[in-house]
Amino acid sequence: MSVENLRSVMHIDPKEDVLYSIPDSDNHGDLLIRPQGRRMINELGDTVYIKDAFVPYHDHENGYETFLIDGGSAEVCINKKKCIIERGDIVHIRPYVNHGYRYLEENTIWREMFQDMDMYNCVEDKHVIRTYSPEYWEDEEFKARRYTLLGTLYREDPVPEPAGKYDIPAVRPKGWAIAGFEIDGMKLNLKVGRWETDGVKEIWELLPEKGLQIEWNYPYAGNDVYLVMEGAVHVKADGHDFTAGKRDVINIPPYYKHTLTVLEEGTVIYAYNVQSCLMHVMERLKAEKIRTPENLKDWGYVEKILRENNCWVTGIRKITV
Repeated sequence: MSVENLRSVMHIDPKEDVLYSIPDSDNHGDLLIRPQGRRMINELGDTVYIKDAFVPYHDHENGYETFLIDGGSAEVCINKKKCIIERGDIVHIRPYVNHGYRYLEENTIWREMFQDMDMYNCVEDKHVIRTYSPEYWEDEEFKARRYTLLGTLYREDPVPEPAGKYDIPAVRPKGWAIAGFEIDGMKLNLKVGRWETDGVKEIWELLPEKGLQIEWNYPYAGNDVYLVMEGAVHVKADGHDFTAGKRDVINIPPYYKHTLTVLEEGTVIYAYNVQSCLMHVMERLKAEKIRTPENLKDWGYVEKILRENNCWVTGIRKITV
């Protein structure tokens, strides 16, 4: 078996490249990327809910969940406050943050990424129990033992206080950023900080101009995942050449050199597994632009800043496409 066959698919069409599906009475879940590495990062799936489906109020003893509305809308209740979220909004849940959801439209798409959780195997376990041992599914002692094993804690439903989505810390509205930066050819918005993932990664929204090309011509040990929200991106990676469009996922395994080229104006990309300390990079470059702008014309100087922060970009330029 080739190395490529041992990896997840690099260009993921969410309708075609499903690893396995789990149907339920009020939703249908599709696993797109299996958990990777010691911290079980990058587990990615799409769950499509029927109208008025709900997830009961609960929290977790461990693990991190990043939910993106990729179609439809939902009412979220987080630590006794509720708001409505729509396409492009993100909810990032850390351990012991109470949360529950109700889906407001038919076929609401809940794109979900997990860290430290192995979520889809847990959901598959539920399917196995209900199918082959249904007498235990409603057994309270059995359920309690299973929830303890999972670290899932179901709570009393609160009487939630209505709030704006900008007023609930776990909600990251479309267009909002913890910190925003701009370089030639691209705006960058930090959506989830490293302090919110136990130091494992950052999540960024990228707003590049048409023709922007970013190159990683070095075999580094990351596992980059990009969600194309709008527009189109051409990808060249060792032995691979493809174009990713709206809702597609780009999954670059470790040690693959690669280049991304933006093909359309209005392209929006969510970088979901930024291993570099990109916030520190952007803060340093912003300070250098004010303090000593001539240093930014020296790629060797810029490259030193990148490498100090585990960033392996080897080139960034504008081309005609």
